[in-house]
Amino acid sequence: MFSKLFKYDFHYVFRFWWIFAVASVGLSLVGGFLVRALVEMYFANIENFLLELLCILGLFAVVVVLCFFPAAAIIGCLIRYYKNFFSDEGYLTFTLPVSRTTLLNSKIVNYITFSLISLLVLLIDALIIAFIGSAEGTIHFFKELGHSLFYLDWNGQLIAFVILIPIFLIVALVMGVCIYYLSITIGSIISKKHKVLTGIGVYYGINMVLSGIQQIFWVLTMNTFYTGTAETIATFTLYLLFSTILYTMLGVAAYCVNLYCIKNKLNLN
Repeated sequence: MFSKLFKYDFHYVFRFWWIFAVASVGLSLVGGFLVRALVEMYFANIENFLLELLCILGLFAVVVVLCFFPAAAIIGCLIRYYKNFFSDEGYLTFTLPVSRTTLLNSKIVNYITFSLISLLVLLIDALIIAFIGSAEGTIHFFKELGHSLFYLDWNGQLIAFVILIPIFLIVALVMGVCIYYLSITIGSIISKKHKVLTGIGVYYGINMVLSGIQQIFWVLTMNTFYTGTAETIATFTLYLLFSTILYTMLGVAAYCVNLYCIKNKLNLN
């Protein structure tokens, strides 16, 4: 049943997400040609202030729009969660012969999936801009990067740091979606007319509390682990480790509270 639920959730978001994805690739082509124009003017010693300004402004606009591309996936997943659970559609959703845990898990996996493929599309966009703008420069950059990575001192501390980075990012992603969905759930429970606005308010309230916790955690960990003789990589590895543990605890707490509310606090009469 989980696979069927995930298929429906995925299809709901994908039907408009792909349009934004294709548009982002088109924008990356435009950005690549703008970069190429700037590079050619630089090497040809062409001084045209108006043309350079237009290229820079156009490139800035492309980058800004591309940065907002992942928001399309996030908004789509949040709309799916709200409509499927708390709109009139929710009466039908909760009559399905499937547990509410499975319903919630499907929404979480759907969010994570679109977040990751949106990131992949953004990486492709960046490569398109780089290669169209200057293929030689891009190839040289990756050669130098590979050369630098090859000759790094890959000691245990550095390896642990590199391994922890993707784990930390995934944990932060899961925690984020759990907080998003919890905010929508609480907003829908405590408000009858303005559920979305209430959910937004709850989200910002939760974020304020979490920001305070993160600041306190940062100060405590930095004061504990960092000394004048401590190595920077070791210090930030420990910080990543404890941040991952903290985010895991917060994500689990948000998930459990949300599941409890969905199971026991919803009034669908």
